[in-house]
Amino acid sequence: MTAEQFGKRVLAANALFCAACGFALIMLPGVLTELMFVTSGSWLFTGALGLGAGLVTTAAVVLWASRDTARMAQRLYILAALDAAWVLASAIVLLEFAAAFTATGWYIVAGIALIVADFAVAEFLAARKLSTPAHRHQRAEA
Repeated sequence: MTAEQFGKRVLAANALFCAACGFALIMLPGVLTELMFVTSGSWLFTGALGLGAGLVTTAAVVLWASRDTARMAQRLYILAALDAAWVLASAIVLLEFAAAFTATGWYIVAGIALIVADFAVAEFLAARKLSTPAHRHQRAEA
């Protein structure tokens, strides 16, 4: 598998995961907020809808980013940094607001953060492989 193919597959998987999580939040905001949080409120319902819409938009952007192979390494580095920021933000939320989550909610957020961390590592590795001088030389010859 070439570096471009690996990068495209990682981005496609990331986009699919973002879209699945986003649509779940849009279609089942009440169910998910009741499952994840100790208390309920309209602001949680609205927040779930907003987060879902943001994730669906992110999925579209990630899919778009996978189309242009000329700038793929740069986009992979950016998306890896954004995914790492998501993981850090998830950890901060879980530590600072642990009492607001049910045990199930805590595990859902932590599990999603672990999956996103995997995407960040894969994106970084793909970007690094695309950024090597040997790879640039191979592309110039083709």
